[in-house]
Amino acid sequence: MDIPTPTQFRLSHLHNSEWLSFHTEVRNTIGNDPAPGPTPIGITPVLWTAYGIGYANAQAAFAYERASALTQHIANADRTRDQAYRDLHAAATAYLYHPDASKRLAAERILTLFKTEGDLAQDTFSGESSYINNIDIAFNGPLSAEVNQLALAPWHDNLMTANHDFLTLWRQRTGEAATQTPLRMTTERPKLDKLYHLVVSAAVAQTHAPDTHPDYADRPAIEFIHRLNAIVIKYKEIVTRRIDAANPQPPPDTEAGQPLTLAATSTLP
Repeated sequence: MDIPTPTQFRLSHLHNSEWLSFHTEVRNTIGNDPAPGPTPIGITPVLWTAYGIGYANAQAAFAYERASALTQHIANADRTRDQAYRDLHAAATAYLYHPDASKRLAAERILTLFKTEGDLAQDTFSGESSYINNIDIAFNGPLSAEVNQLALAPWHDNLMTANHDFLTLWRQRTGEAATQTPLRMTTERPKLDKLYHLVVSAAVAQTHAPDTHPDYADRPAIEFIHRLNAIVIKYKEIVTRRIDAANPQPPPDTEAGQPLTLAATSTLP
């Protein structure tokens, strides 16, 4: 039986989640094979330990990247919340010029709650959240009559929805902060890929070791490379499908080998 050649593949083509999944499958394929001393597939315990550490670091880096991605989401949610605040403020301010004196007075009472936009922008995320919560308490309590008189409920509801959406993301971000590390995918990916190639090289070297089995198919290193090639092909297909989806081919301009003409395709008289 011929000795298989490892299928070549640029791991850099994989997205972070795909890349981590690839290395997970490779680790599962190796399993717990490495024991003290050289293994049947040629991987030493030292190499296996290094690969395991690199894999753990990559997992931590990936978790950190996911948490960091929330930063932009939080910024967007905060902008939405700020706009809802401005909308509510504008709706109340409009009543300062209302012909009904009672409504003007109600607007004045409500506006005493509001900070200037500059003061709000300089506040911390948590400070702004606390401030908006105080508005909610006042709108549902001491100033509820004024809120009803000026029909501000829709703007109030919009602000509280935006505040809730922001807080949901903020809690998720701070909850994941405990697991943050200085590790980054951009530095950990090449490290683990290098260890992966050392694993492959060790298995290839083992296939050329003195043959102790009558049938090559019985040699664990050869079987390992076969399994590894199947994994590589699977992920190459993932990349190919993604590239094809991003670059769709134009429809053919011929039918049955013949050029399409206006007369053949048009229903015009």
